[in-house]
Amino acid sequence: MSEYNSFIEMGVFEECDLPPGRRAIESRIIYKLKRDTQNVPVRYKAQWIARGFQAEYGVDFFESFSAMSNPTQARAIFALAASRGWTINQIDIKT
Repeated sequence: MSEYNSFIEMGVFEECDLPPGRRAIESRIIYKLKRDTQNVPVRYKAQWIARGFQAEYGVDFFESFSAMSNPTQARAIFALAASRGWTINQIDIKT
């Protein structure tokens, strides 16, 4: 729920009425239990999954964004950093 509340506070999405003749996109929450090496529960995770293939551009959404990179881009950045002696740090930003 903390991630959902964070999205609400940041205005990531807003509730609105459906256009006439349209159905809401189906979604569900997937629950996962993360365990350590001794199989002891460490963290519970929940992920809200929408059936995005039902979405229609211009009706259900107007833009999309994915912060994914491919391995070629990562290798190029690592090679550049290695050749120039840069330090690479990794962070995980929680919404």
